[in-house]
Amino acid sequence: MNRDTETKDSVIGGFTVINEKTKSKVQNVQEVLPFWITKPELFSSDLKQSLSVNEVAKLGQFLRLRLSEIGITHFFPVQSAVIPYMLDCYVTSKHRPLCRPRDICICAPTGSGKTLAYAVPIIQLFLNRVHKFIRALVIVPVRDLAVQVYKTFSQLVNGTDIQVGVLAGIKSFSKEQEDIINLTDESYSAKVDIVIATPGRLVDHLYNTPGFSMERLRILVRLN
Repeated sequence: MNRDTETKDSVIGGFTVINEKTKSKVQNVQEVLPFWITKPELFSSDLKQSLSVNEVAKLGQFLRLRLSEIGITHFFPVQSAVIPYMLDCYVTSKHRPLCRPRDICICAPTGSGKTLAYAVPIIQLFLNRVHKFIRALVIVPVRDLAVQVYKTFSQLVNGTDIQVGVLAGIKSFSKEQEDIINLTDESYSAKVDIVIATPGRLVDHLYNTPGFSMERLRILVRLN
């Protein structure tokens, strides 16, 4: 008898007689997860293994000095893992890389330094930009976090012509429009390079702010 088949039941006197049945072997379904979940790159939680700012080869002199001025001489573990990787992925010039770098998913506790981990390479990438477009978008869940991220970026871009805008309902909607978009000769141009926004406010501007465009966006950061 083939083990993968079942015997037929018999009917005797109008009653069904269940014959001996052989069940086929049940195979367990193997769960398939993306490799970045099954094989993550782990970084140390030991603060003693911090990386010196001056040890990051592709970090420019301006940001090294700026970080030193605000009291940062060494990177936290998450920053030591992410910043060199992002700087290696992007060509620090006005030209786009031939192939788009892979996405990065970071899992680290609050207070571990995630903001600097993405803010530093973003600013380094934009230091050589020529024209002003919205090139980076940071989406945060709540207004208070938007303010915190905005302050961090503002500290780092001090002394450059890189502009940062925040869309989180801190100001009126019309004032936010004035801060991010410029109307000249019946045409629109961006006033900022980096936008920090809450989801709802971002959607409002996408639908209701003329000239607010993500066509030149290069980097998207989403915080949960």
